[in-house]
Amino acid sequence: MSAMAPDAHWLARAARSAARVRGAHGAECTLLPPHASLRRYARATIGGRSEIVMLLPPIGGAPDEGGAAETKIEAVGDEPFVSVARWLSAAGVPVPDIYAIDEVERSIWLEDCGSLDLDAAVSADPGRLAELYRGALGVLPDLRAAGATAPPLVAERLFGRDTLMWEVDHYLEWRLRVGHGSTLPDAAVAAARAELAALVDELAEIPVAIMHRDFQSHNLMVTSTGLVVLDFQDAMRGPIVYDAVALLRDSYVQLTPGVFAELLGAYCDEVGTSLGVARETVARWFHMQTVQRKLKDAARFVFIDEVKGNPSFLQYIPSSVDYVKQALAALGDEFAALARALEAVDPELSS
Repeated sequence: MSAMAPDAHWLARAARSAARVRGAHGAECTLLPPHASLRRYARATIGGRSEIVMLLPPIGGAPDEGGAAETKIEAVGDEPFVSVARWLSAAGVPVPDIYAIDEVERSIWLEDCGSLDLDAAVSADPGRLAELYRGALGVLPDLRAAGATAPPLVAERLFGRDTLMWEVDHYLEWRLRVGHGSTLPDAAVAAARAELAALVDELAEIPVAIMHRDFQSHNLMVTSTGLVVLDFQDAMRGPIVYDAVALLRDSYVQLTPGVFAELLGAYCDEVGTSLGVARETVARWFHMQTVQRKLKDAARFVFIDEVKGNPSFLQYIPSSVDYVKQALAALGDEFAALARALEAVDPELSS
């Protein structure tokens, strides 16, 4: 069964798993909409309580973003999701409880944290936007502090120059070569890559901390007891500002300029104080990381359409590109050569 198998196959797996490890024979399972991951999720009622079953792809499937090896792990109990969830929970970071693991059906049964993610919560009540985002930013210091007890799986993985360049090359391949066609002059693409490599060299020197890697609105659930963090299995050490960029420059939720300035200022103050550096330095790191991360995101949305047959993310390319333009403007003359090189290959980045 592939990642794109018919829904009936995923539902059958969920039902068999409910009977096997939750004692719920004939359980009604509802498949949740697919996202960018190779996994699928279903909701089931077990003993009068709603639970979520995470259905992993079969062993030997293609690796996902950045070469992640989740589909190469044979034992579900050895999955990064399981060990990272247990570590974060013990460290006080809010994550779903794990109820059961089914090795036969390759599934993990989880606490149901509802359907209201940060994106949906802001849409339902725009007046809570600043409050909710301040709460989300408040998770980041806790995540960094959890690094003191991080398991080797997390502590020994570094989101360094090689991974940053993988994301750059992802942009060059999928946003430029596929998204814009293969007629771009090789010299112009090479010039853009050289300027982006120089940016990455600087990003690789930023202080590192434990990071979630995809700390954005769809991975933050709003519950009656506060925020709950999802999709944390790729946690590792990396640039300290990476998660803040994912949150405050989220392709799915565009903050108003005033709220963005307030939140970014508070974040830069907090990180600057913790590191003993000026807030302006943290802001510079943030804008540099925004250029790199949002170029990757724009490319990733093309990849998800072309390779996974899911065009629903294409609508978020304009906001991603706009964030890059704003970040380059904030960086000013220091990265003017990068701005010119990108404009030469990506017309939408023109002022």
